Amino acid sequence: MQLKTSPKLPYLKLLSIVVFIVLFGFFRDYFLSQYNNYLYQLYYKDAAYKIDSEFNFLKGFNYMQLYYAKFFIIAFFCLVYYLIALYTLKLLFKEKKTFPITSLFYSCILLISLIFYLYGKMATDSEKFYELSRTFLALLQSPLLLMILIPAIKLGTKTNSN
Repeated sequence: MQLKTSPKLPYLKLLSIVVFIVLFGFFRDYFLSQYNNYLYQLYYKDAAYKIDSEFNFLKGFNYMQLYYAKFFIIAFFCLVYYLIALYTLKLLFKEKKTFPITSLFYSCILLISLIFYLYGKMATDSEKFYELSRTFLALLQSPLLLMILIPAIKLGTKTNSN
């Protein structure tokens, strides 16, 4: 005997994804603001920005360790949002082509960010390029790309079916 799934199950999954995205976004913002505040304290030797006691574990690391660790932390947040996008699109569209489209879209944004970052390292006005790089990287750490991909794929499937 096969169990029937409730027709409400996809909606509950989508609702749980939305709730997770919101909560994860708040966590990411809180974590990175505390992390950046501590980096500020170490770099400028100024305790103007306080950090919460939950972040006292950072005190065992020096500035450069935390600076380079932030690259991995950012990569983790990008990966989580990428996986959320893949799962959501798989749930909404049963087509296999959503994976390559999503992967290509995220890879292109990452490549653009990396190009601006590397060019900024070589340029004399590196601050502008670094800001551009961070802007594109921020896209990868938000649900905005998912909000772009959902209607784009929906439009693509409608166009292909006509």
